[in-house]
Amino acid sequence: MKRCSKCNHVFGDNAYLFCPYCGVELQAVNPLDDVKRAAEQGDSEAQYKLGCCYDMGNGVKIDPQEAMSWWTKAAKQNNPKAQYELGEYYSLGHQVEKDENKAQEYWIKAAQGFRQAAEQGDADAQHMLGTCYHQGHGVEKDEEKAQEWWSKSAELYRKDAENGNAEAQYMLGDCYLMGEGVEEDEEEADKWFRKAARQGHADAQFRYGLGCDLNDDEEEAMEWIRKAAEQGHVMAMNWLAQALVNSDGNIEEAVHWLRRAIELGDEKARLFLEHDVRVRDYK
Repeated sequence: MKRCSKCNHVFGDNAYLFCPYCGVELQAVNPLDDVKRAAEQGDSEAQYKLGCCYDMGNGVKIDPQEAMSWWTKAAKQNNPKAQYELGEYYSLGHQVEKDENKAQEYWIKAAQGFRQAAEQGDADAQHMLGTCYHQGHGVEKDEEKAQEWWSKSAELYRKDAENGNAEAQYMLGDCYLMGEGVEEDEEEADKWFRKAARQGHADAQFRYGLGCDLNDDEEEAMEWIRKAAEQGHVMAMNWLAQALVNSDGNIEEAVHWLRRAIELGDEKARLFLEHDVRVRDYK
């Protein structure tokens, strides 16, 4: 992305060299800069998002301890999404000693927070509360209640999706793909993923690309997954590298994406580059 230092308008990388409003030369910006700044200033939602970035390697090197650090800061401010993720870490014993009791403590707090926001009409909270009932995290497992809350969230996602909100389009696509609150429908999922992908949503670009691959449209799949990789999507980088190698394609490009993923701390890419004879000689 690029930003005008005078009027603060933001533009795509290939849109302009100079701001069309002020004539000032545009400066490249990292989309995470604003998130980091807000997180450091104590914004719990930014702290949660930054933790997710470190957990997944989205734009930063994968660092589970740093993810836990930011989620803990957010959880102390009663951010239910951060509490839920900490519960996952303790349940799996990921970077911490496995502790189901502590996991449930976090999940109970998360479910309470999700319920409070869900009852006020927050679509994401409704979706996560449904997930809590589906998994039995912080509440007694109940598939009927899970579908009830997922259905409420899907209705709200649909309203925002139809108004062009890319995140809502992505989430609605996910609902259709997983059959959460709506009847499972891969074609409908792909429709909404495509709409979000066209707006530059990296996760949607990756998911839509996977759908294209399943439908044997390799060229379309490569195009969309490459777009996601260019935005720092680690899973897209890995998929793209393996697809290029397996199709006897551009090995040099495959190595490029593996190196990018490794720079972001991805162990899977490191092992592939070190041990697969097809790419090892290009290091």
